[in-house]
Amino acid sequence: LEDGWYRTGDICVFEDGYLKIIDRIKRFAKIGGEMISLTQLESVIKKIWPEDEHAAISTKTNNQEVITLFTTNTEISNLMLRQAFKKSDLPIIWVPKSVILVSELNKLSNGKIDYISLKKRQFDGDRCGK
Repeated sequence: LEDGWYRTGDICVFEDGYLKIIDRIKRFAKIGGEMISLTQLESVIKKIWPEDEHAAISTKTNNQEVITLFTTNTEISNLMLRQAFKKSDLPIIWVPKSVILVSELNKLSNGKIDYISLKKRQFDGDRCGK
């Protein structure tokens, strides 16, 4: 505890007397009570499709956290991800809810993926799979 608070990596606001989680500082998603490392998720997908770029983000939709995958792979779909995860014995809960096809991933000046701009860009890409 620090000053009476436990640091979880969540960004919160007080609303109507309740603490509301609105975002995460760390690269984790909490889905179904399970903490999912988005970095680990990306590395698993990179092993399956190494020739492409992939980035996973977590956002809140209808009070539930969901994972969205940005990818340069034009063939990838939610069904393909589910099948690949089953073959690799990975939890199906890790499969991103949506896949957004992009020509390239947003990058910072140091060459790393710009996850903040991807969150803003989330609804600008073409979605595939349901």
